Amino acid sequence: MDFSSHIAPHDAYNFIKTHFSPQLIIPELAKVIGLDESVVLLQIHYWLQKSQHVIDNSVWVYNTFEQWQEQFSYWSLSKIKRVFDSLHKTGLVISQKKKRHSGCHTKWYSIDYPKFYALLEKIKYTQPTKKSPNLPSLANKVITDPTSRMPYTEAISNIVENIVAQGSATTINQEKSALVQNGLSSGQNEPIITKTNLTDNNKSMSNEFYRKKQWLQTLGSTRQTENFSFSKEDMEVSDQLMKIWSSVFIHEEKKPLLHDKRRAKLLKVFGRDFSNNFEEWREFCILINSSRFLMGEKKEGFKAHFDWLLEEKTIEKIRGGEFDIGDRIPDIEQQRHAEEQAKAEVIAVAKLTALQVEKQQVEREAEIKRLAAKLEWSALEAIENSWSAKEIEQAKQEFEQYLFAAEDEYGLHHYRDIFNQGRWQEPMINFAFTSFKRQRYVTKNSHAFILEATEKYYKP
Repeated sequence: MDFSSHIAPHDAYNFIKTHFSPQLIIPELAKVIGLDESVVLLQIHYWLQKSQHVIDNSVWVYNTFEQWQEQFSYWSLSKIKRVFDSLHKTGLVISQKKKRHSGCHTKWYSIDYPKFYALLEKIKYTQPTKKSPNLPSLANKVITDPTSRMPYTEAISNIVENIVAQGSATTINQEKSALVQNGLSSGQNEPIITKTNLTDNNKSMSNEFYRKKQWLQTLGSTRQTENFSFSKEDMEVSDQLMKIWSSVFIHEEKKPLLHDKRRAKLLKVFGRDFSNNFEEWREFCILINSSRFLMGEKKEGFKAHFDWLLEEKTIEKIRGGEFDIGDRIPDIEQQRHAEEQAKAEVIAVAKLTALQVEKQQVEREAEIKRLAAKLEWSALEAIENSWSAKEIEQAKQEFEQYLFAAEDEYGLHHYRDIFNQGRWQEPMINFAFTSFKRQRYVTKNSHAFILEATEKYYKP
C-alpha cells in the first residue's frame, strides 16, 4: 500500500481493520479495575459475543495461556497468568475445567455479567472523587506482620467488591498507588498485605464476606440507600408502561428489569416527555422497534440500552426520525401479518376441504344412484327370466295400448311416431319397451332401490 499524502483517515481505518486486531479499552473501567485487567476482561467479553459454546445455560470460551499470549503478545506468560488470577479473584471472570469431549479437560472462561453490569452501572452513575469517604483505604492498613497474609490481588478484589456493594467512586488505581507507596507492587514475587492490625470495620470488608453475597442482594442494598419511595399508583403506572413495552417488543428475548432506580427514571420520563399518556408511550416504543439500528440489527454487537433510550436527547432524536426510524417492520406488524397469513391459510384450507367434501359427496351420490339402477335392472331381469313366450307377447300388447292411450303414465308417448314408422323393428322401440317394463312390472319404486343401494354402499 502506498502511504502517500492523499491517504484519508478512513483508508487508515480500513487498513488497520483488515490487517490488525485492535483491542478495546474503556478508560472509566480501566481506572477502576486497572488497565491490564480491563484489557483482558473486554477481550474475554469480545469472544463471548462470538462464542456458540453454551454450557449450563452460560456462554463460555476456552484458551490455554499460550493461546491467550498470542492475543497479548506484548505481555509475558507470567504476567498474563497474574492478570487472569487478579480478575478471577475479583469475581468478574469465572474459570472452570469442562470436558469438550471424552478424555479432554479444557479450561473455560466466562464473565459474571450481573457483577460486571453492576460495576459498570456504578461507574456510569457515580461522579468520580479524589477520595471516597465511605471506603477506607486498604493501603493505609498495610503492616509487616508475617502472619495471616493477604495477597495484592485479593486486596484489589476487596476494592471491586466494595465498589459494587457500596457504590463508591474510589478507583483501584488510586488504591494501587497507595499500596505501592507502602512497599507493594503488582509484579512478580508480589509483596503482601497483612491482616493483623485491620480494624473490625475493615475485616467486614473482606473478600470472602462479599463473595458470599448474591448480586441481587448487593444491588438491592445499594438501591435501598437511595431511599426510593413509590405510591401504589406509581407502581401500577410503571408496571403498565413495561407491559406496553413487552407488547411492542414481542421478539425481544431479554426484557428490561424494572429495578427501583429504573422505575423512578421511567416515571419521571413518562411525565416529562409523554404527558402521562400511555398511547404516546406506546407510539414511542413502536418507533424504537421500527429501527434496525436501535434493535441491534445493523451494527454487530450493538443494541440500544433501555436506560439510554430514556435519555431526553435520545427521545428527541427518535421522535425526530433519526437512527433510520421506519426501516424495520415493527414486531406487532410482523405478528399481525403472520396472524393474517395464518388466518388466510386456515380459510383456504377450509374452502379446499369443503370443496373436497362436496366433490366426495357428489361422487358418493352418483355411485349410489348407479348402484340403485343396477339393482333395479337386476330386479327386471329376474322378472323377464320368469316369463313365458305368451307372457312376453302380452307385455308387448300392453306396451302398444299404452303408447296410444290418452294418458302418458310413464312418459314414453314421444315414441309413438317412431313406432308408427317401423314398429318393433326400430331399436329405440326396444329401449322404450324395456323402460315400460321396468316401471310397470317392477313393484319396488326407485326410492326403495336408492335406500338399498345406500345400505350396500356403506356396508363394510
